[in-house]
Amino acid sequence: MGVTDSAGNMAASYDYDPFGNIAGSVIQPGVTNPWQYAGGYCDSTTDLITFGIRSFDVRFNRWTQVHIRRRHPARDA
Repeated sequence: MGVTDSAGNMAASYDYDPFGNIAGSVIQPGVTNPWQYAGGYCDSTTDLITFGIRSFDVRFNRWTQVHIRRRHPARDA
């Protein structure tokens, strides 16, 4: 996966393992790219990756909140 500048030159490239972890990267100096694997936005202050309405915590390998459509009425009451 790569990021290009306005002239079409490669500014950053990333290699990922099967779990979405960065296996290798080449980033030009001064390039900041908060968008990571699968299009999630990586917040550098919290290390959370946001996908729409939910965030994923890579340190604990879990979502920070329950998915709205996955609630079980009897269990989550």
